Amino acid sequence: MTFYNRMQLVAYQVPTDKFYRKNEQSPEVRLPAGPACAIKSKLLDGMLDSMKAQLSADAFSRVMRMIAVAERASESLAIDPVPNTLKLFMAPEFYFRPEQEGGESWSYKPEEQALIMKALALVFSDPKYASWLFVFGTITSHETIGDFVKRVPNFPDPSRLPKMALKALLVWNTAIIVEGGVNKPIALKKLHYSGADDISRKFWPEFTNDNYTNLDVRLKNEYRVTAQDYLVMSKKNGQAESIIPVGDNLTLGVEICMDHAIGVVAQAFEEQQKYGRLDAQLVTSCGMRVAERSLVIGEKQFVFKMDGASTTAADWNPPWNASEIQTVIGWTNDQTPIASSINNLEQESDRKKAAWKQLNAIDEAIELKAPLKLDTGTLQACHYSSSGPDQQVAQMVPVDEACPQKLLVYHPVNLGSAVAQLVTDANAVSGN
Repeated sequence: MTFYNRMQLVAYQVPTDKFYRKNEQSPEVRLPAGPACAIKSKLLDGMLDSMKAQLSADAFSRVMRMIAVAERASESLAIDPVPNTLKLFMAPEFYFRPEQEGGESWSYKPEEQALIMKALALVFSDPKYASWLFVFGTITSHETIGDFVKRVPNFPDPSRLPKMALKALLVWNTAIIVEGGVNKPIALKKLHYSGADDISRKFWPEFTNDNYTNLDVRLKNEYRVTAQDYLVMSKKNGQAESIIPVGDNLTLGVEICMDHAIGVVAQAFEEQQKYGRLDAQLVTSCGMRVAERSLVIGEKQFVFKMDGASTTAADWNPPWNASEIQTVIGWTNDQTPIASSINNLEQESDRKKAAWKQLNAIDEAIELKAPLKLDTGTLQACHYSSSGPDQQVAQMVPVDEACPQKLLVYHPVNLGSAVAQLVTDANAVSGN
């Protein structure tokens, strides 16, 4: 049995948004995948040939680099070796996304997603990762409406649909979660898209009532009703699946970017009504700050965020922290959590600043070099700085300056007295 009383964030800081060419304003494609990295695990030896054959060069390079980076993280002397500390490795949203846009809004084939997940789960099923949890960011993949409707119960005869409808594409954005030492990967689909995702709205797997998506345009009448009912049910299930058990005593909520702003975990928490406060919330994102109204954690519990945005928004007060830990330090009159955020260093209270800085102590910062580092070339990111009250000034800076690629090993945080007592009791029973 594994009971956890501490968590340690290991953040893989790598930019996953779009960038700008030097001296130009037009958006650039994302970072190239680069060459495939060598890995130390031998568990993939029997799969490597099939992976090379079935994955695009881009997908193969990204999965091999992710494995190599996670292996490097596990070797840090700052990693807490105690089994009761859950090591949490997090990567940002959109890490698994092709460099080139193509016709499917930067996405892989569904078979590639399945193979990537299989490879990651196999490598980290090694018993030495038994006290680790990996959130490998997200992967974008596409499928045809024809394949989608095969999963829809009681769907009217799809052979009556025009071939163009069956071939139209949908794009999914899915978080890959792997509990170390257990070969059972979790695929958690993003439920709410936004324009910032750079996924063309026509590919969104939903109905918009304005004939904007492929589902709107291709599915009519009885087809639309059946598929829409299925999607509503799927979102409900996906909301429930955002709360996952880890080890023998932790319950964690996992959200992808906009899902956190909307409060998917909070909705699931309220509707299921079978949990006390969650032990922690995890947010993998690309341009999202911690939203206090979306928190269902209490004092001495935490939210861990890993973000891939190198370009900041004009309405964001500095500083911008790609990875961070926050906790609840109080409650408003309407019982909204007050988190230890520092979205504006000049305006936040000393109490918030002190709480945030204590939580975000870094035990080791590992600067990544080639081949673990992706080549940013001369690409630029846009950052805003304050020039006075309500005034923001845009500045183009090198991507490596805006978001240096590194591994950050945070100091472990204690999960609170109730959780600690569970571990003490469990250790007493086992004689440890």
